[in-house]
Amino acid sequence: MPTMVERRFLRFTGKLWETGEFECGYGWETERIMRRPIWDGEHTLQLMDDAGSVLVETGVELAVSTCQVQGTRGITGRKVIGYLPFHPRGGSVVFRRGDQIFYRSKLAASTPQIAITTLEQGGDGQLHLRWEATHELPLRFNVVFVDAGRRAIPIAREVAEYDLTIDTTKLQGGNGCSLAVLATDGLRSAMVRSERFDLPEQSPRLMIIMPNDGDLVSPDEPISLLGHAYDLAGRILSDEHLTWSIDGVIVARGQRLAPAGPFEPGRHRIELACILGNDLAVRSHVHVNVAEPSAEQHAWRTISASLTTKAVEQHGRMLTSGE
Repeated sequence: MPTMVERRFLRFTGKLWETGEFECGYGWETERIMRRPIWDGEHTLQLMDDAGSVLVETGVELAVSTCQVQGTRGITGRKVIGYLPFHPRGGSVVFRRGDQIFYRSKLAASTPQIAITTLEQGGDGQLHLRWEATHELPLRFNVVFVDAGRRAIPIAREVAEYDLTIDTTKLQGGNGCSLAVLATDGLRSAMVRSERFDLPEQSPRLMIIMPNDGDLVSPDEPISLLGHAYDLAGRILSDEHLTWSIDGVIVARGQRLAPAGPFEPGRHRIELACILGNDLAVRSHVHVNVAEPSAEQHAWRTISASLTTKAVEQHGRMLTSGE
């Protein structure tokens, strides 16, 4: 009975810039292709043996454009994705368009081997991480923090060393956090994840978008209050925790956008608070300055008040007379 051969693929990714420069991503070994790339008809991905003969050739997909600033202008590029089946005699990978070669690299015989050797929490909020890895080609490492909500947050990229000290006071804490280390030579990659650990939860941050601190506000015009609360991972928190106040008086609850004013002349304190419990409240504030009304504004206020008074008196007479 013939022996079944396991089918494995190299997932190849990167960015191809309009200048012809190719920025390789992180290759990965997989047993299945979730979505077969749509070949653009020009660019190809080749697996070659040590003698330079093509063993396998496939197409690649050039996906949505991306941009970056280079020099004094912006350049565009496209994400490249392709899959190459492994071959026992595979020795190198080439990405090309016709005779133009964008990328060529040796293909290691196996994936990197990596293990975390040390994970220590210091009393100063520092977390010390160390790992070891072996591979036939030079490796680079990416470190990712996985928070209590299982969100992956990159904290180090393209590290050449085998250790990292992390300031946890700048990370969203909670119970059951972990660190993941990716080792890659560009084409073949492996990842290891640490044991789970707990970190103190950090207070959210507040941002008042409008008004700006020190804004000059007209005495006869309302303004909009706009702001939000977010955690250290950048996730915006629910509006239900927000409270707006002006000069100590609450004017809105559960709203990131609220109206305010008109204001009396003078300096006014606008405060945004995030209330997460009886013992946890974060506050931020700005001040606005309101000028004294001009002569024309004084005249309009007098006329407006007179018209309002007359309208109220007339309405009262109508109610009394039964009209």
